[in-house]
Amino acid sequence: MIALGGMVTSTATPLLDSGTISPQTWMLVTGVGLYAAFIPYQAILFERLLPALRATGTAAFLISLCDSYGYLSTVGLYGLKAFGGASDSWLRLVKTGGYALGAGLPLLLLAAALVTLRGVRRDRRRAGAPAESGAMPEASTP
Repeated sequence: MIALGGMVTSTATPLLDSGTISPQTWMLVTGVGLYAAFIPYQAILFERLLPALRATGTAAFLISLCDSYGYLSTVGLYGLKAFGGASDSWLRLVKTGGYALGAGLPLLLLAAALVTLRGVRRDRRRAGAPAESGAMPEASTP
């Protein structure tokens, strides 16, 4: 779902540049794509990443941290545009973000997969199960 959202967003921007889709369609498609990439990151990835890193707690802190970063980035962009003398248009800024998402999201997904896989292999070695096995360990019954 994360990769699909990133692909939708990064595909819509060149379509806008070529005139294939209208600006209204581009706004709708990029909004849906960003939302589709954002929600699984916060809900699923963070919930799996914490156990893989052997961290105690829930994903609530990481979700709040990401939300805070999003708000801070928005305020920072408004401040830069208003007081920093940035002359680029908002459209150019958002289009650049769409291209950056297309380039950066695959790298972030790969990094998250490697960290999670390393944690799963470490836990299996400690439990005595073979690290190469693709099957998940069975839950023990009381």
